[in-house]
Amino acid sequence: MRSVTWWIVVIAVLALGAVSAVVLLHRNGSDRSELPAYSAEDFSGGRSEHTSVAFSPDGKTLATAGSVKGSDASVWLWDVTSRRNIAAVPLPHHNRASSVVFSPDGKSLAAVADTGARAKGTVWLLDVTRRRKPASLPVQYDYVGGLAFSADSKTLAVGGGRGRDEGKVWLWDAADRRRIDALPVPFSYVGEVAFSPDRRTLAVGGGPDTEHDRSAGEGIWLWDLERRRNVATLPTRVGVSFMAFSPDGRTLAGEGESNEGEWTDVWLWDLSSRQRTSTITGRTSAHYSPEDEGRQFSSVTFSPDGRTLAVGGRAPQGEGGVLLRDVPGRRNIATVTFTDRRADVDAVAFSPDGKTLAIGGNGLALWQARGT
Repeated sequence: MRSVTWWIVVIAVLALGAVSAVVLLHRNGSDRSELPAYSAEDFSGGRSEHTSVAFSPDGKTLATAGSVKGSDASVWLWDVTSRRNIAAVPLPHHNRASSVVFSPDGKSLAAVADTGARAKGTVWLLDVTRRRKPASLPVQYDYVGGLAFSADSKTLAVGGGRGRDEGKVWLWDAADRRRIDALPVPFSYVGEVAFSPDRRTLAVGGGPDTEHDRSAGEGIWLWDLERRRNVATLPTRVGVSFMAFSPDGRTLAGEGESNEGEWTDVWLWDLSSRQRTSTITGRTSAHYSPEDEGRQFSSVTFSPDGRTLAVGGRAPQGEGGVLLRDVPGRRNIATVTFTDRRADVDAVAFSPDGKTLAIGGNGLALWQARGT
């Protein structure tokens, strides 16, 4: 085997996900409906947590970020066809990796690692083609809340901050790791950032740094990159920690409202009118009471054709799962869980051809979409 310097090569075997005979109950508002339920087998060995997943642009490689108990934070690369882990990249002196993104040209990976919730986050850049030792950006963040590459792969947006009331978005030249701009945002905590497909807009999700801090707003802030100014703010009722643009750039889905530890609602906005058009509710009933336990959503991703939205999180009774949503029809169409159902889902991503859904959390699975 060829010698490598920083890539630790290991092997894992995939057990393909299967259709489940169990029908899970999903409550949408006050209406209860039965949805087709599918299961997907964890093929990561069950010893690691995968809090972020991302496909390479050619769909051949899956990158995941997370940790193994008692070890440094890591980024793993998986061969999608063979479902084998082909490399593990340790991120030294950190015990948790919370985000990983591929550059659109497929040459680089960016990852976030820290030592705990909002604690001294570090951004790492990995050269995928040359497989050199990862390099960190020369910054000192108290926390990092989101990463996004521009469509031309030249710019990396990093959301984060250096303490209370200091939410920031920094733009970096990804090639020479040079900071080129800092955007003032109206949030004390930046939870997520995303570039629009047409490269013109940067969406920034955030809110108060703590539940008692009301000095800052909450919502999704839209920044015009050409005119260098804020053009709109999409109001929410919670600090936003996850969101995604549709492939055509006309729709934005993200965290809209939440009762922490109980339920989360996902809102969809039409970006031409900037109006909310749809809600995916995690509440068990229209008249929610604190005794009820709803779905706690934590991630969203659109299929490449924009017709399906996958929403990952934790379902009632501690079941981790993914809810699939027909976007044009504004209806929920199926659920996917890990086979043991107990594993939380922290991250979801569709492959570039839309045929495979990657599911990360307390396990890792690749589920064949089967046209749902």
